[in-house]
Amino acid sequence: MITYETIGDYLLAWRHDTSLAAVPIKMAADAHGLTIAEIEELLEVEDLPSVSIAGKRYIPAIALADMENKEQKQLTAALSLLENAARLKITVTCESLMHAIGLSIHSLEDQRTFDRILSLIHHDSQPYLTVLLPVLLRKDNTDNAMPPDSFLIFVRREGLMEGDERGFVDRQIKRVWRDYSERN
Repeated sequence: MITYETIGDYLLAWRHDTSLAAVPIKMAADAHGLTIAEIEELLEVEDLPSVSIAGKRYIPAIALADMENKEQKQLTAALSLLENAARLKITVTCESLMHAIGLSIHSLEDQRTFDRILSLIHHDSQPYLTVLLPVLLRKDNTDNAMPPDSFLIFVRREGLMEGDERGFVDRQIKRVWRDYSERN
């Protein structure tokens, strides 16, 4: 961690190198939809760098931009994989999707990142209402596996759930497969 004893020391360094820009932890949390505790957890395990300025911790702005870019690439990869699954008329386990986009099912932070990515996918597909790609995700690889809880919560919250969960999921899968087979 880089340390500046005074705010003046930091500002002098920043004037010569604006890439040293840093933001308060709360601002970093707000920018990424995280809690302060989650940002502090990332700092604790050194997944996110910090700068000490006059005894207070700040987050380098460049690290936040890198975090955003990485998550955007993971989102793009996840969407691509789900679209390919739709064209192939298959389902995908959450674990295999996480692995494909560079996340570990064993990491709590990776699971949170995955949940944020799924939330973005839910909201990206929601305006169309006919194609909900995350319906292709499965909690596990068993025959009766359902999509992740976040998907079911999303469709209930948006008022999209029609009938029982299993019937709704089965109908949505058919819609997704039909829509993507027609796109080819």
